[in-house]
Amino acid sequence: MIVWANIQLCTDGDVAGYESSWPAQWTTDSDSWRAQAKIEIEDRLRHLFRERELVTEAPDVLDLVDNPAVLASAAACMTLHLCAKSNTINPPGDVWAYNAKFYEDKFNDEWERAADMIAFDADESGTIEESEKYQVNTGVRFGRGG
Repeated sequence: MIVWANIQLCTDGDVAGYESSWPAQWTTDSDSWRAQAKIEIEDRLRHLFRERELVTEAPDVLDLVDNPAVLASAAACMTLHLCAKSNTINPPGDVWAYNAKFYEDKFNDEWERAADMIAFDADESGTIEESEKYQVNTGVRFGRGG
């Protein structure tokens, strides 16, 4: 079992994979933006696991997530979104406003992908069985019928 509080969802290297000028041209405190992105993702995860959180014996339901590394890209995009949003001066034509919207959309795409890949130790056994992999329901899905 992991300890969620000790997990770093993304690094500056992960964020720089999206923006090579990170953090030099974006911020002087990249750690705080990455920490804020983690909080945003925690809130979404708690929403996903809200029913499980009520009945778990784990100190924190997020400790039951077995593979938080799948959230790295989503965390990097959220980091960029939050930082760009705070840098916005004069929306809507501001380049930071554009970046904030771009990375918000990118985050939503990455979040859906990552949430589908989360392995969650539902029986709190300390090991992830095949039945516990990729079983997170992220909500309503729309598709085209044929």
